Amino acid sequence: MRSHPKTGTLWSLDLDQIIICILRSNGGEPTEDVGGCRKARKLQPRWMFVYKFLEEMVADYMTRTVKTVTRDMTMRKLQSMFNEDGFNTYPVEENSHILGVVTKFDFLDCFAFTPARMVPRYDDLMNRTVADVMTSEFIYVNGETKLTRVLQLMVEHRIRSIPVIDQDRLTGIISREDVMRALERCADCM
Repeated sequence: MRSHPKTGTLWSLDLDQIIICILRSNGGEPTEDVGGCRKARKLQPRWMFVYKFLEEMVADYMTRTVKTVTRDMTMRKLQSMFNEDGFNTYPVEENSHILGVVTKFDFLDCFAFTPARMVPRYDDLMNRTVADVMTSEFIYVNGETKLTRVLQLMVEHRIRSIPVIDQDRLTGIISREDVMRALERCADCM
């Protein structure tokens, strides 16, 4: 500990940060009060977190335990899973291969009626299968995909979750919430 020669305020030099007593205005330097002394903070601009985010990969943030559904699952059972799990997307799996995805949007779409579509009975709709409503042409990424690419795909295609497939095997799923967590973690590091 050292004291300032004019004010007598104690301050210390430390490897992580330097505490400086400032007698006049801070001259634009970012400061905060620490024990009656003004502490100059080593700050990086808030936008610097973007550079860290540019390097982040799917494998570091994806959910590895993924629930899947089969093509022959009924809409009634699918609705029950959506309600229980709170997920927005399920990969459709058969014989360890991903055939597509089914989302809450796909589920709701079968209830959207137009003049061209007759209104079937509710029970008939609920007995339809996942194969009837799933999206068979879907976007997927692998564990080495950068999160910036995932974010771009989610925004461009307005999707909430993307399956992660490595060597023809489902290894996880990445969601908007995972990307938001990565952004927050990168910002906190700055």
